[in-house]
This record gives sequence, structure tokens and C-alpha cells, in this order.
Amino acid sequence: MNTTEFLKQKTGVDFTGVTNDARLDLPPGWDSVAMVNLVVALEEHMGRMLEFEEIDGLVTVADVRQLLMDGTS
Repeated sequence: MNTTEFLKQKTGVDFTGVTNDARLDLPPGWDSVAMVNLVVALEEHMGRMLEFEEIDGLVTVADVRQLLMDGTS
């Protein structure tokens, strides 16, 4: 599953056509609930709780992609 599919499946927000450098809050429907859902999904994927700095650093699609890649290392 690619990053935009992960984002859509876990947050319910459609990231189709969004580039890596796009901000997470760009697509319509992004809100605090979507952010919480994303954090929970990333923690489940990685098997650990995220540090505050990691959560605070989730600004773009590329930031999510990097955490997903780090979680599979």
C-alpha cells in the first residue's frame, strides 16, 4: 500500500493526486480527528508509541512516508 492509500484508508481523507510535498491539511476533510487517526495508525504500524517530536513533525505526505519506511526497517 502506498502512502496516499494508507492516508485515505486510515483517515478517511482522499489524498488522490496529492504530491509528497503537500501539507497534510491540504485535502478537504482533514481535521484533528483525521490527525489522531493517523497517529494511531502509525503507532499500530510501527508497533510503538510515537514521540511528541515525531508527531509534531508530521506536516507533509513525505513526513508520513518517511515514518512508514522507518517502521518497516
